[in-house]
Amino acid sequence: MSTVRQLKAESHTVTLYCVSREGAFCTHSWKPSYDQLAQVLGWDFDFIRDRQTLNTRFVCEVCGGRGATVIVTPSQGWGGKGGHANKPPVMTVDQSAEAERLRTAERRFYGLKTNAEMTQESNAARRAAAKVEQDKAILIGPPNPFKRGRR
Repeated sequence: MSTVRQLKAESHTVTLYCVSREGAFCTHSWKPSYDQLAQVLGWDFDFIRDRQTLNTRFVCEVCGGRGATVIVTPSQGWGGKGGHANKPPVMTVDQSAEAERLRTAERRFYGLKTNAEMTQESNAARRAAAKVEQDKAILIGPPNPFKRGRR
């Protein structure tokens, strides 16, 4: 589906963006009708095969640059699989638990840890380092022979 006729039959939107000349930045875009495209390119123009001819056919009205980048946007009712249509299927609670069990088993097989396990190990190492620092701070001189607090 790449000719003008096929795109019109599927109700896709064609947008032409200016390819700026000599490094200039141009943001001009244009959404031509299918009749305008057919008048300039013909109904059987193939956007994929004949892409190089777009550089000689279109001239930007704003900057005068030659060429265009073509963006084809599918219509809302189009049945293609793209964008948000690629969601995973809805799972039951049992299926979700089984999938998580399989992912965990795979991580174990490769020696990987979950984020929770890595966080737990990091917190334990941080606590151990803090305890060592605290013990070093207490042992400045000889131990105090007197007990702390009141009797």
